[in-house]
Amino acid sequence: MSINQGEPSSSIGGVSKGSSKGEGSLPDLLTDGPFLQKTLPRLDIPDEHVGAIREQSVQLLSEVVRTYEHDVAPGEVGMNGTGVASEAKPNGEFGPTGLMYGRIQSGKTAAMITFTALALDNKFRIVIVLTTNFVELVTQTAERFGAVARALVHASTERNAWESDVENIKKHVGKRGVVIVCAKEARHLESARELIEAIGGGGYPAVILDDEADQASLDTNVRKRSNPKVNEEIAPTRIHEKIADIRRALRHHVFIQVTATPFALLLQNVDSPLRPRFTQVLQPGDGYTGGEHFFSEKHLGFDETAPVPPIIYVDENESKELQRCDGTPPKGFEEAIAFYLVSASTQILKDPSVAKKSQNFLCHTSHKKSEHGKLDKLLRAFLSDFEDQLESGGGRATNLVHTGYAELSRTFPDLPPVDAVIEDIVDRLPGRRIRVINSEGKGVSELPGVPNFIIGGNIIGRGLTIPNLLVTYYLRKPKISQMDTMFQHARMFGYRASLMPLTRVFLPRSLAIRFHSIYRAENDLRDQLSDGDVLRSISVQVVGNLRATRYGVLDTGSVVSLRSGAHVFPYEPPFDMPATRRKKIEKIYDDVFQNDFEQQTNAADESHHHSKMIPVALAGDLCRLFHQSDWNGVALAEILDSTWTDVRLRFRPMNRKRRAGQTETDLPTGALSGEELKQARDEELPTLFLFRQVAEYPAWKNRRFWYPTLVFPGRMRNIVYNDTFEE
Repeated sequence: MSINQGEPSSSIGGVSKGSSKGEGSLPDLLTDGPFLQKTLPRLDIPDEHVGAIREQSVQLLSEVVRTYEHDVAPGEVGMNGTGVASEAKPNGEFGPTGLMYGRIQSGKTAAMITFTALALDNKFRIVIVLTTNFVELVTQTAERFGAVARALVHASTERNAWESDVENIKKHVGKRGVVIVCAKEARHLESARELIEAIGGGGYPAVILDDEADQASLDTNVRKRSNPKVNEEIAPTRIHEKIADIRRALRHHVFIQVTATPFALLLQNVDSPLRPRFTQVLQPGDGYTGGEHFFSEKHLGFDETAPVPPIIYVDENESKELQRCDGTPPKGFEEAIAFYLVSASTQILKDPSVAKKSQNFLCHTSHKKSEHGKLDKLLRAFLSDFEDQLESGGGRATNLVHTGYAELSRTFPDLPPVDAVIEDIVDRLPGRRIRVINSEGKGVSELPGVPNFIIGGNIIGRGLTIPNLLVTYYLRKPKISQMDTMFQHARMFGYRASLMPLTRVFLPRSLAIRFHSIYRAENDLRDQLSDGDVLRSISVQVVGNLRATRYGVLDTGSVVSLRSGAHVFPYEPPFDMPATRRKKIEKIYDDVFQNDFEQQTNAADESHHHSKMIPVALAGDLCRLFHQSDWNGVALAEILDSTWTDVRLRFRPMNRKRRAGQTETDLPTGALSGEELKQARDEELPTLFLFRQVAEYPAWKNRRFWYPTLVFPGRMRNIVYNDTFEE
């Protein structure tokens, strides 16, 4: 496929494909068994959400069992399964891979726990939970999975505990099952594999739940390996290979990827063992607040001169001012902290029971640990001075409190008196807790009843739940950023509808627009993945110069980028097209233009043309009919279908002669004139050109052929897709 790129656009996207959901019959499932019945009451989730989580977990279990029956081995799982893994070899090197796609902080862990209980009720006996390499999160996850009743639960952070208990685990695994929570770190993964082998885990049906599967599990050497100029053998990265060792040890298993940002997974080659073959889209429960509650057009003030709460813009140069400040913080920093203190005091004055909880401020300005240390010192000095000024009854601190008080009144009209707010701030601020969360940060938890300030970097972006987060101060804007990385920074999302009147996010407008575009892309992706057959047509769109994901984990030779205004045509004319396809094209022409094909297409006059809007499905049919090695009509059809509802179809005869230097079988520049290309790029919708070679020339083997060209709008968001596919 030849791609003639147009001008750069303001966004990037991605398209990938996969096979349809698991085939074959579904064994009877036990959906109210003892594991589930005793686990559900232990879950720390509102009663009104239990039913939805259970229903969606059953749906995922159904797909896992169906796929296991078809691609692993029949008769081993389900209500009447044997619970024993035979010696039969599964299809492929590993067991099949699926995707659990949930929204950020929407209850994915609760869904994983519920699914685990259901899996154990249906004769799966080994459940491996892979989690981030951050000790606190591993411990947190293990504690939460302790809710799985009857099963033996172990964490890789307590290796001594399971090494000394191997015989007990081995004794009970066949009846009760074992859940192993393991950090994605080489030594931890090795320990998990050793435990699996020690208890004979390969002899049991298993499930691997890979939390944040797009983060550390992928092979970051894929791009290097795909480079045709590299002759040396490049081994997979260590974490990826250690996970593969666990999969080899569990000969009969299903691998479930869990993430809110699956872009890297969906851009894997279709034959990759980490390319999902089926998916379960988790819908959040009532009270969930995501991108639509923070970064919609309304909140960003697209139709107004100023943003709408919870968004507050800071200066675009705030980050630079913060880095070079010599003791006087920038305006946005001061106002964010003052608003937080007002909001926290208001919350506790209106509801004294909040004193039993932590109240949190998140400061995410950089991934650099040196910047975290500098910010820590600046914050401590500012809060000390702020406290002194409030106690003396004057200074800038008092003005900042009044500014924050006025801002809060926009969404929380029943405010306590401002004097009461100031008194509470002065009373509680000396006990404030400041915590730096990075690879060097100390494991200190937030304190109840006092203001808590959290400074963080990369670790903030994955899996960390910050309860009662009232204010986020976000400035992180690297020169090159991935959309999955950035969207994971949205720690303000979650079940927090009741907190929204007290919540604000301080950030530059440019970053708010980025979040807005990623939120829209995420919505689009979820809509597509909700379609049972959509794994063959996945598209993602993002903003600015962000990448869909990090390039190192992708086979860049198979990832194609279509930029705005892209001009796509085959080099090789499809003059060997089967007669059945050619007749279908002629029939579509007759139906669309209501003209007789033979009469209208024999003229050699290239000015003779037709134009008409057609449904995107019909345009997709035409793209597929032209499918060949250098024109991926399948992918192009899916791209069109994922983004548009209509396409402009243009027809004209073509009378191309052989040019100097041209081979007998190629069209190196396509068939469009410069004016036609310009007009097509100015359209709001894609234009599919249908050309007909009317004269016979030796260069074309004396054949008259159809020739397609697709032009995307000049204002289109960029698109990226994986060009591997299954016929």
